[in-house]
Amino acid sequence: MTQQIQRPRAWFEDFFHGLANELWRRAASPEQTAAEAAFLVRELRLRAGSRVLDAPCGFGRHALALAAAPGCDVDGVDISAEYVAEATAAAARHDGLGRVRVRRGDMRALAVETAVYDAAYCLGNSFGYGDHDDSRAFLTGVAAALRPGGRFALDTATAAESLLVGGVRDEDEHRLGDLVMRIENRYDAIASRLDSHMTFTCGDLVQRATASHHGHTAAELLRMLGDAGLRPVATYGSPGGDPYVLGAPRLLVVAERTD
Repeated sequence: MTQQIQRPRAWFEDFFHGLANELWRRAASPEQTAAEAAFLVRELRLRAGSRVLDAPCGFGRHALALAAAPGCDVDGVDISAEYVAEATAAAARHDGLGRVRVRRGDMRALAVETAVYDAAYCLGNSFGYGDHDDSRAFLTGVAAALRPGGRFALDTATAAESLLVGGVRDEDEHRLGDLVMRIENRYDAIASRLDSHMTFTCGDLVQRATASHHGHTAAELLRMLGDAGLRPVATYGSPGGDPYVLGAPRLLVVAERTD
């Protein structure tokens, strides 16, 4: 009898709840969401009735924006039960042209219909949560979900040309009102992985967690997309269309599903 070897739980299976989720809610301003939604509409060629995949969708800020205008039908997938419940409640209150449906799932195994989506996106620096095989599995899943010619937008702040310019801070702190996140960073140069030990505090509440991001060079990321059947067509350093250059804080790649 063959015994299956179980993989250890990934950090992101338990990370997104409580104060960690609240910090991400506060960090995303309406102006940022509007700019990113406009980028998606423009680069993914979205229109009313476009069927779109949002993975991972978080609390649904992009999905709701796209359902409102231009009126897309958005399916969201996220591993956080708390985020899924929040996005589902917001979708139920939504009265725009499009609709939003959200379910709990793992980006490493999307388990969505194949070749039905006009577009897909992964915004918010979620790419690289898992190792190289996990990232390849995600991109392969996205490609399978898209119709031929469908477009995919990928956002990351951990491309090597962004993350490593100027060095990684050993310690950092972010304050959003009465919520504080303190970070201790350790970069594993052999694994190309940033491990961040975080402490969230808000009044008497304290929450500790560790997150990891696996890095890639921009060229490696483009090759991974191509290997998955997603042909890169454009790169940017911001949703406004700035070019991606050394030291840009984020990399946005637009790719197209090949036939």
